Amino acid sequence: MSVVPIAEPGIGQPRSQRDAAFFGRYEATFRWPIIAAAVLPLIIVPESGTWLGIAVGVVSWLVFLLDFVVHERRLVHYLRTLQIWHKSPELLLWQSQGGEFAKSQKPENTPTGADVRP
Repeated sequence: MSVVPIAEPGIGQPRSQRDAAFFGRYEATFRWPIIAAAVLPLIIVPESGTWLGIAVGVVSWLVFLLDFVVHERRLVHYLRTLQIWHKSPELLLWQSQGGEFAKSQKPENTPTGADVRP
């Protein structure tokens, strides 16, 4: 009797057939709430202080949190699939300036390492 090894799912793949079926349904039904959660805060600014703006901001974050939890639970090593391909505009601006602001804010002649005690 020979034992055939079961192929382990790869990174970012569903953990089981049941997860794959669920994930297919989830992607089809949850696409529009994700789009709405991304676009509505741009239209209704939460900084306005209105109850509607605050509600839209909170609900948007909850939608993104739910989406992250579903991906993390149903896919193998979901966090390893997240890769940053583009640098943020703030980082590019900072690098183009040579980081002068950060360098100028660096304290001089301060103790570092194990000698620092609270």
